[in-house]
Amino acid sequence: MYVEPPKLVDLPVDRVEFRYVAKQSPSLLLAKKFPYPPPARRSSVADHPSVEVKEMPAILEDLPMVFMKLPPGKWMYQRLEYASHPGYNIPLTLKSNSKVELGFSSPGVYLRENSHFKSVILSEPHVVPRSELESLAVQDFFTDVRVEILNGKHVLVKSGRFDGTDIYELEFLHNPDDSDIWVTAEISFRAPAAEYKKHIGDVKKALQTIRWAKKLTYVP
Repeated sequence: MYVEPPKLVDLPVDRVEFRYVAKQSPSLLLAKKFPYPPPARRSSVADHPSVEVKEMPAILEDLPMVFMKLPPGKWMYQRLEYASHPGYNIPLTLKSNSKVELGFSSPGVYLRENSHFKSVILSEPHVVPRSELESLAVQDFFTDVRVEILNGKHVLVKSGRFDGTDIYELEFLHNPDDSDIWVTAEISFRAPAAEYKKHIGDVKKALQTIRWAKKLTYVP
């Protein structure tokens, strides 16, 4: 099956054809006439040319939103030399400062039927007490964790600092909340303290522009 490449990405080639790998994660794409090879399982990142991303979804079609306006600035994507099978990882960095990162990812792993995350994420908005964080597998450097509803979708909002980097992260169900395919996804903003303070307001405004997909978009 052939699909058009994301129209909002300025690819440095005249024509690109994508096709899904049969029975594989949608993050594993094969491309013809691409400026670099498709992902392979390696432990390093090759020096491939970056492309500018103007809106989401981009790079990968099967994302949880049908639209998101990115924060101001030129956001760049550099293709990874390794695959994140069975999930996906799309790290965008500011062209003016590569330490400022906005990432879209999913582990591509089904939640257990009795997962505590399911009951918490679909609960009413509230601050999640520290006693619950371990059962949610939330890293201990997140100092503020709460359930919110963002444009009709339940999200787990986490903020904290790790190794000198401030982090603001949304975790949620990749597919619609009423889907029976339970896979998590994340949108994560990371930056050094000064850059975080400079950009976090614009990042939060950009998140408010999300229009979530209302149908199943991802099956690992």
